[in-house]
Amino acid sequence: MQTIGELLKKYRLEGGLDIEAFEKITKIPQKYIQALEDNQFNKLPGGFYVKQHIKTYAKFLKLQEKKLLEVYEQQIGGGDIQVYHPQKQDITKEIITPARIRIVFLLCIALLLVGYLGYSVNKIYTPPHLEVTTPATNLIVTDTVIEIRGVTEPGSRVTINNRQIYTDSRGYFTTTLDMKQGINIVKIASQKKHSKESVVFREILVQ
Repeated sequence: MQTIGELLKKYRLEGGLDIEAFEKITKIPQKYIQALEDNQFNKLPGGFYVKQHIKTYAKFLKLQEKKLLEVYEQQIGGGDIQVYHPQKQDITKEIITPARIRIVFLLCIALLLVGYLGYSVNKIYTPPHLEVTTPATNLIVTDTVIEIRGVTEPGSRVTINNRQIYTDSRGYFTTTLDMKQGINIVKIASQKKHSKESVVFREILVQ
């Protein structure tokens, strides 16, 4: 049958702790750890200290304090020593508490709000989509009036050569522009209230 000292040593080693490391975390002097695990209780200051050290073992190794003390009492009382198979405490119960669940929940909400805020700010300042379907790039024409047609994000302000034009509720726009003989540079721009401009240039040669 295992003694209290053998049990304490066994579960200390199972916890991956040598005597030096166990001394650091429990503040029990090495000489008392050695004496306790060797069942040399006379080398400790007294029975009170033996029990306190056993309680310390139980605390740091997550063992059942009451059972360990019963094994010790039976040993020093001369009774039969029962084998003690400690039931490890459920550490998850200590980790998962209602308070910690609330904290995690609030952190998740905060992260979602920050993410949504970042997305909203980015959407506000990002230039709107702008597509010019007519005229084509590097167009050569003989007419001095051309049609300009395209689409942008609804609610955006569209200008052609710095002149604002009408867009419908879906963001489509159509207008005509007078050209002069030779090369004409047409600037089509779209801008939301606080965003940068989206700009498309068309070079048109009128012969």
